[in-house]
Amino acid sequence: MTQKKNKEKVRSSYQIIAARYADKIESFLRKENQPYSEPRIAKLVFNIALTKEGNIPTSKRDIRSLSNIKNALKILVTEKKIIESLIEDPRTKEQVMHYSIVENATT
Repeated sequence: MTQKKNKEKVRSSYQIIAARYADKIESFLRKENQPYSEPRIAKLVFNIALTKEGNIPTSKRDIRSLSNIKNALKILVTEKKIIESLIEDPRTKEQVMHYSIVENATT
């Protein structure tokens, strides 16, 4: 297999995986209709347990899933299906990126 064909195959599989994650995230946010942070989305939608300090994943599989979640969120923001906003965490007083559904987005 040529290097060009291999790159195309990898890009195609990446797009399929990202689309699956994006669909699940969009569906979740549409049902909840409130902002959620990336770690909360990972926990509630994909059941990825993160350690409390630093949001460290517990396995290699979780690392891949978190990367896919991050890519899916970027895609959804680019497509203007969700919006991102900085919201202050009441406990830590840090600004944390939250994602919510765009009200006029169509499925």
